[in-house]
Amino acid sequence: MKCIRCKREIDIRSVFCMYCGANQITDEAPKRSVKKRGNGAGSVYKLPNDKWACARTWYVGGKRKTLRKKGFTTQKEASEYLSQLDKKRSKSITIAQAYEALQPTFAKLSEKRQKTYQSAYKHLQDVEMVNVDAFELSDLQNIIDDVDGGFYTKRYIKDLLNKIFTYAYIDGKVERNVVPHLVLPKNEATGEKTVFTEQEIQLLWHCWNTGEEFAGYLLILLYCGLRTGELWSIESSSVDFEKHIMFGGIKTAKGKNAPIFIIDKIEPVIRHFAEKSSTTLYPGNATAFYRAWQAFKEKHQLRDELQPYSARHTCATLLSKAGVPEAVIMDITRHTSYDTTLKYTHIDTESVLDNLSKAMSGV
Repeated sequence: MKCIRCKREIDIRSVFCMYCGANQITDEAPKRSVKKRGNGAGSVYKLPNDKWACARTWYVGGKRKTLRKKGFTTQKEASEYLSQLDKKRSKSITIAQAYEALQPTFAKLSEKRQKTYQSAYKHLQDVEMVNVDAFELSDLQNIIDDVDGGFYTKRYIKDLLNKIFTYAYIDGKVERNVVPHLVLPKNEATGEKTVFTEQEIQLLWHCWNTGEEFAGYLLILLYCGLRTGELWSIESSSVDFEKHIMFGGIKTAKGKNAPIFIIDKIEPVIRHFAEKSSTTLYPGNATAFYRAWQAFKEKHQLRDELQPYSARHTCATLLSKAGVPEAVIMDITRHTSYDTTLKYTHIDTESVLDNLSKAMSGV
């Protein structure tokens, strides 16, 4: 039968749902014979040594977990101790309670980050009523492994679990946080980076000119030297076409505060997405982007080693080959490795745009 609250399949004899704890005996539900101590209320039994024991059983992601106490001389003593087991277990909190307690912290994050955690939490709803201290490392690993998604989806779930367990640990609800030991699948988007060839860049332009919007995102990455994640962090309203710059970088202080330069060749592409989206240049998230990239890559049979981040490397490589001064390259890519040099080098916008346009003129 199905639980009257969470609608999950449970044993037809259940008085309480093993997932959400809901009482299955209601005026609307059919009456069933009830044990003296129903499901979830615990049990008392005699041991071979004539001592008595009591136990409470619950489930974690469909796996049975039991908390027990042995050594009582009488059945009455064991029965009376059941309430102590309940108190011992009540010292913990559920996934749902910890998630709710973290909401004030999440409220301080960006809207996109909040949505990321909301999406990640949906994958935990099957176990949201389970106490945090009931999970073993293998239970959490199974949750991660069973998620239908790639590296980034599972990374966000792990990140959320880490926050939940860190909160529970600080609050004294669990003895340790095992989440950092969870293993994520290989990130196919990482590894040694390569660069787009001239032919591949021309392919991107052909795709864009024939209506494939995703090629436009790759061109923006390439011609502006963007980090991949900056596509979904740069707000459309931050693009200043009059000054040929935009803001919204990530990672370092310089990356966040320095302008991102827009040359004439890529301006129509950026304008298209800025006018189309009222939020960010790329209105989706990392998971959606990399799925779209994989489909685009397979459709056009691009090299296996080519990744979106290769566009940023391509930009820096073309600038270097064109003889653009290193300080200018650092301004364009917003790197911080040569901050000392940059303190004594002042490059104006016009100079940067001119160097960037020259380097990209042939592609």
